Amino acid sequence: MAGAKFEGKWVFNRSEGMEEVVASLNLPADKLPKSGQTSLEYKITGEKSFSIRGTHPKSGKDLTSIFTVGEKFKAEELSGFLGKDVMATPSWDGSKLTVAGEGGQASIVREIVNDELHTTISVGGKTGKRIFKRA
Repeated sequence: MAGAKFEGKWVFNRSEGMEEVVASLNLPADKLPKSGQTSLEYKITGEKSFSIRGTHPKSGKDLTSIFTVGEKFKAEELSGFLGKDVMATPSWDGSKLTVAGEGGQASIVREIVNDELHTTISVGGKTGKRIFKRA
C-alpha cells in the first residue's frame, strides 16, 4: 500500500533549489517564504484520503490540506505559492503522490526516498525540493 509509507510526522531537514522557485515568483520582500517548514504531519487512511497539517513556509500560518486521490480540490499549498486559488486533482504515479494544478500552473510531487520524504515543487518553470525526516 503506497499511501502507508507517507503516514506519520515529518520534520523539515533541508531544501534544494527552492531559492530559484521563490525567485521565479517575483514576490516583494515581505511576502518571501520563511526559512523552512518546521514540521509536517500526514494522517492517511487507505490509499485515497489524505490530511496534511503543517506550517506554510510563505505565510507562517497553519496549513491544513484535506484531499482524496482522484477528486478535484483547492490545493492550499499551490495556492499559497501562486497567490491565487489553484484547483488540482491528486493522483498516484507509481509510489509518488502528485498534486498538479490545473493548466500546468504548479505541482507538488511527494515520494519516499531512503526513508526521507522528498517533496518536489514546480512553480514558474523552476523546480526545488524540500526534504523531511521522520520525527
